Amino acid sequence: MDPASLSNANALLRAQGLRPRKRWGQNFLCDRNVLERIARAAALDPGDHTLEIGAGLGALTRFLADFSLSVTAIEIDTLLEPILRETLDDKPNVRVIYEDFLKLDISKLLDEAFGCLQRLNPALSRDDIKASKVARLRFAQPVCEPGFAAKIPPVQTPIEGLQIADTCYYYPEDRGISESVHLGKEMAACLKPA
Repeated sequence: MDPASLSNANALLRAQGLRPRKRWGQNFLCDRNVLERIARAAALDPGDHTLEIGAGLGALTRFLADFSLSVTAIEIDTLLEPILRETLDDKPNVRVIYEDFLKLDISKLLDEAFGCLQRLNPALSRDDIKASKVARLRFAQPVCEPGFAAKIPPVQTPIEGLQIADTCYYYPEDRGISESVHLGKEMAACLKPA
């Protein structure tokens, strides 16, 4: 059953004897137009591996799966598992992890990300990793001061072939994985072959 309609979402919840839980601030988006706009705004490429935090009933997850190679969805509410099995059963590229994202062993996700990088570049080894860092911020989107964009230095440093960037380089766009991949592709295109 498609959870992207209010009647279907209510039916799915009723069948499990559930209601949205205030404890986790659950609100289930049931507007197909908004869901599609969100998925398109993510600017996903068909080869992207997408991480969704808070799968809910799976409405956005379904859209993300249509635009991504794979989706890993993290859902804290284990009571939603039967609903997600039903709503995502036709999406083989979706994996749901039932854990609190804030308590999740991020090293597993980093290992998975490294595996994806190795598929892109089989010569890549663990010795090539200089550092891995994951931060958990209270807010997903920092608020930047007026004129912030003018303070961002160029990606290309004075050292030929050395580029430095982080998520501020696509300010004011949303700072997500898709934007990082897009920026990385642009940076790679600027490099001269060795």
